[in-house]
Amino acid sequence: MSTIKTRYIDYIIGREEIESLLQEKEFKKHLLISIINPDDKYEIIKKQIMTIENFLNSNDQELIFPFYIGAGKFKKEIFLKDQKESMKKLKKTLKSLKNYLKRKNTRKDLNAKPIDKILRDKFFDSLTVDFWDVDRDLLFYKPIEGSEAEKIARFIYKHKKNVLNKGLKFVIHCSAGISRSAGVGMALHCCLDFGGNTEHFKKENCKILFHNRYRPNEYVFNAICNEYKKLEGMLK
Repeated sequence: MSTIKTRYIDYIIGREEIESLLQEKEFKKHLLISIINPDDKYEIIKKQIMTIENFLNSNDQELIFPFYIGAGKFKKEIFLKDQKESMKKLKKTLKSLKNYLKRKNTRKDLNAKPIDKILRDKFFDSLTVDFWDVDRDLLFYKPIEGSEAEKIARFIYKHKKNVLNKGLKFVIHCSAGISRSAGVGMALHCCLDFGGNTEHFKKENCKILFHNRYRPNEYVFNAICNEYKKLEGMLK
């Protein structure tokens, strides 16, 4: 398992990795931040089907490329190279999306139940948030909203003394343990060390940013830090 340990974090990993770890260890001195995909993936796929059908049936429609299809680990990109290839690929995509919806009742739900609800007693405390791994609006996918960023900021603030004085550490997971969870991990250090002030946070000294596994979502990082700064200002 390729992961990183920092002053405040023991694991930044994916869902399958955390599920495996939870079979082996107790985490009574750990705080879990569990990041899942929003549970509206089937509605998103229905909208994608409608968008592609409209595009194929009308010369006036336009698609923004790369066009994202599917949701969760099924999310893929379609790149526009030439019109003929794109039409062929979109027709094939349309068929696969429709087949996916037909089989949805027999598939394992990607989000299943949030880990903190299944094994909450293994952690000192836990938080589940849901948002997509994007940094701007991409058709049906939205970046982290202020309400979700605020939940994370409040969770960090709530346990600030437990982390700084009692040595509790965080475990952060998302689907793959690469982007969203790494963005949260960076924000966590910025919040605890610099009160969420991103100008004082030295990214060049951040181990997470330079680890070969991680590609931190900087939109997530900035959103959480902004909410934490507001929180500290209100509660001081």
